Amino acid sequence: GLLALVSGDAGAQDGRNPRAQYIEQNWTDADRSLFYGTSGGSQIMPHAWFRALERAGSGEAFIGDGLSRYGFLPLAGNPDRLPLGFTIDRDRLGFWTGIGCAACHTGEIRFDDTVIRIDGAPAQADIQSFAVDLADALDATVADRNSARFGRFAEAAMRHGNEEPDEAGADRLFERVRAFARTWRARVEASADGAAWGHGRADALARSVQEIRLRAGGGDSDAREDAAPAGAPVSLPHLWGTSARSHGMWTGSAPTDTLLGRLVRNGGDMFAFFATAPLSPDAPYFPSSIRHFNLLRLEEPLARLWSPQWREDLLGPIDWEAAERGERLYDEHCASCHERVPHGGQALEVAVRTEAIANGAGGGVGTDDLRAAFGCAGRVDSGRLAGHILAGSDEALANPVPVPELLDHVADGLLLSPLSHGSSVPGTALFRGADGNGEPLAASLDRLDTRQAVDGPLFEDIDALAARLREEVADKRPAAGDCGIDSPLMRYRAGTLDG
Repeated sequence: GLLALVSGDAGAQDGRNPRAQYIEQNWTDADRSLFYGTSGGSQIMPHAWFRALERAGSGEAFIGDGLSRYGFLPLAGNPDRLPLGFTIDRDRLGFWTGIGCAACHTGEIRFDDTVIRIDGAPAQADIQSFAVDLADALDATVADRNSARFGRFAEAAMRHGNEEPDEAGADRLFERVRAFARTWRARVEASADGAAWGHGRADALARSVQEIRLRAGGGDSDAREDAAPAGAPVSLPHLWGTSARSHGMWTGSAPTDTLLGRLVRNGGDMFAFFATAPLSPDAPYFPSSIRHFNLLRLEEPLARLWSPQWREDLLGPIDWEAAERGERLYDEHCASCHERVPHGGQALEVAVRTEAIANGAGGGVGTDDLRAAFGCAGRVDSGRLAGHILAGSDEALANPVPVPELLDHVADGLLLSPLSHGSSVPGTALFRGADGNGEPLAASLDRLDTRQAVDGPLFEDIDALAARLREEVADKRPAAGDCGIDSPLMRYRAGTLDG
């Protein structure tokens, strides 16, 4: 079927790193494997191409070191050498290499000769350098149709794709890869301005705006010039406790107190990191490759994930006298903003506290406001989407449009689509459980959301979904106001101390 729940279509992935030690976080091996290998719909490029690609400046396979040079983590037992969190997505066009949640939200600590893997922790990968080097490798591959480099690539890619290599096939492949290389280079150039991301950081907000402009603008040069640079990278967050928090994102601007809110947020992340979505104005929603049911499946283990605790057998004994002094200091200087919550499961919602980045009295957190300012005050050309109206709404998208409004419009439209990308199958038939029982998204949401009672199904029709989306997500988003220092979007979310 079109829905690739896990990358098991291309071989099972073993979630264990034989060198790594694991901390008890209330996860089973099955939870870990599901998180490491589930596709959310990211489609970087055809998997056969990714396997065949060589690094620019050498004949070494791009995937040769498992991408460890960028800080991605190894995944034991993967026959294609994909790192942890890289996924294989499948649709009617074939298999695709993509990036899943675990690539950015699984961490490791190295202490002496011990490697400790922490599930849900921020990764330390350099995603931007990966994307830049991928562009260089693609450009080198299509620099010359008759080069030995392209010849090696074509033979390997066609064989990996179960196609017998021949000259006609190589000609077709060259044109496809050359067109893709131009598109990927446009992505990289749009992210070139501003601060380098470095390890453990990303700018998903500006990446989403870039993708919208590149796709809704038709991919022409003007659209690329108008796309916002991804110049305000923020730290990748940890995931334990997020299911219980009222709001997400570092600015606290994303309502996440319901599963629907978290689906909108996570679908937006998939869009930012290479899910396929044409963004045509011809329908009141946006079909895409995003696997919303897969993202839904991940909510259950994420709700069970505990924060890591110190392992004295691996890291040495705790100095309890010093720890008690630290606890007193934390309570005195930190706890007023960063609430302490108990270790383990969080059955009750944790209301997120936000603090002004700056205020009229000269106070506030004082952190860099670039990301918040762009997310609040930025305005961009909405391209072909100008005047677009979503299902269940009567408000046309403006042009130019404030960044928050544009992002919300696209994120909502991705979830509203009753179709999967490249398919005419109704969404209620695609959102199935692993047992194939045909359970629609509505029942799946209600079954998995154990923290609240829900009234009726969600996906009986698109208008019902749109109404619930307004109630649970859109109406809870903070209004930008004048984007001055007192704007609700010019704030910083104070994280909790879990455990």
